[in-house]
Amino acid sequence: MLLAVTVALADIATLCAEITPRFANVSARARVGSGDDTFILGFVVRDGEAAVLVRAMGPALAVFGVSNSLPDPLISVYDANGLLEAKGLPLSELSFVEHEAVMTAWARAGAFFAGPTNTKDASAYLKLAPGVYTLHITSKSGSSGVVLGEIYSLLEPTATSVPNG
Repeated sequence: MLLAVTVALADIATLCAEITPRFANVSARARVGSGDDTFILGFVVRDGEAAVLVRAMGPALAVFGVSNSLPDPLISVYDANGLLEAKGLPLSELSFVEHEAVMTAWARAGAFFAGPTNTKDASAYLKLAPGVYTLHITSKSGSSGVVLGEIYSLLEPTATSVPNG
């Protein structure tokens, strides 16, 4: 039996004092299954409520030549106490309002869009309080395959005033 375990740790920071550090996004690609083969990405929200986009891209990876992609990814976001904060469903299963919110978040994040083949890729747009969270990616049917897990930090849009002319 061949057992492969991948562990990665990234500490992202800026070294320039003139710039306020801001995390934009992180992504990682892995082989996912069910049970012990759940893909888990951890992240921290600090300094107030944060707008976050989480995605699990499986079918969309075929456009980029990735074979054996996960056909039906599902995502769950848990807090540090193990409480479920949100579930991300495939785009094809979202309500109209949820779909519009997710697609708007994709555009704001600059996230890639692979066309109609990604309707089974899972996404969720969340507003999270400060704390420690984990993104869990599994398969709806228990199958296995390659998935790209993504976490985007979104700046809230600001109102702009136009001077009277």
